[in-house]
Amino acid sequence: MPTICDLVGIKPPNDRPVDGVSLLPLLKDQKQIVRQQPMLWYFYRSSPELAMRKGDHMLIARTNDTIPRTHHISNIDMSFIKDL
Repeated sequence: MPTICDLVGIKPPNDRPVDGVSLLPLLKDQKQIVRQQPMLWYFYRSSPELAMRKGDHMLIARTNDTIPRTHHISNIDMSFIKDL
């Protein structure tokens, strides 16, 4: 959302949390703002299913789920990540 807001020249909404940074500087071949908060992904129908990136480091993991589910990374999922 921050990228789209930046492209059309408006500020992101301030009535809710907005997670992200504008990628417009990257598209303009300028220096990209470094994100301070780790980025997390959960893919419920792919392998690997979980990913986290902070700076130059990335952690990927597979879960033992037999039924695809859609939710954020939970404490149960963390045990799979820690086993890698």
